[in-house]
Amino acid sequence: FWEGYFDEVAVMVDAAWRAISVIGHLDLPRLHAPAPRCLADLDRADDGVARRLFTVLGMVAERGLALDLNLAGVRRGIGAYPHPAILRHARRLGIPLAIGSDTHHPEELGRNYAEGVRLAGEAGYRYYVSFARGIPEKRPLEAGRAARDGAGFRALNLAIGILNSRLPREQA
Repeated sequence: FWEGYFDEVAVMVDAAWRAISVIGHLDLPRLHAPAPRCLADLDRADDGVARRLFTVLGMVAERGLALDLNLAGVRRGIGAYPHPAILRHARRLGIPLAIGSDTHHPEELGRNYAEGVRLAGEAGYRYYVSFARGIPEKRPLEAGRAARDGAGFRALNLAIGILNSRLPREQA
């Protein structure tokens, strides 16, 4: 299952890398299947899953793409995607990191951001990237108190909630 998933990701990266900036959901199958054993000690792993993962990460690095630290898994109880072992390996390859809350609803904007900052820092990252019109902008991982405690996102979400309460549902 995992080998097939990473094979599909490799095909996607190869086919679409000129049109995308960030690879997301790198280990999404953890939502439905046990994490592969190689993640327990990725630095020493040499099985088929690890080799395919290393191939994908190599492709991401060679093509100058960023890796999404996706916080939706925190809400779902399995932890952020990708697994911390993958984050550490990506950092060693020089792959930039984008932190995302995988927002599907306004109230999810920035949710668990402090956890993302913590995980990125533990993996050795000091910066993350954001994109404006497809151009990457390097930003310090901790840009101040709001980044650490999520106060800015809480205020924004409160404002969104107030605005939405004044609008008909289809406009909210």
